[in-house]
Amino acid sequence: MENVSPNGLIRRRWLTVVWLLLSQVIGLLPLLLWLVAAPFSLMAFDSGVSTDATLFVAAIWCYPVLPIGAVLGAWTLFAFKKDKAALFVTSLPLLVAVPLFGFIAYLWLSGG
Repeated sequence: MENVSPNGLIRRRWLTVVWLLLSQVIGLLPLLLWLVAAPFSLMAFDSGVSTDATLFVAAIWCYPVLPIGAVLGAWTLFAFKKDKAALFVTSLPLLVAVPLFGFIAYLWLSGG
């Protein structure tokens, strides 16, 4: 018999839900920084429209696609009982978030 929690979820799926929620909160936190940085990225056009400015702004404004897409994809995979794939997809935004938080912590601790 499988280890079933009181609400009927198998223990392994319950742990998957915990990781999905935890990793998505961490992965979505950089969107708060993005909300501040995105409007300022439009200042790249202050000296006129150029290919470099357009690519820079496009890269900044396309960033939310990664964490939001990962959230939607992970929960869709979880609904279809593909837990390993959901764990992988939900961890992708952490490749951006963890180094970013490390860099911010470095700047904060070094006084820079």
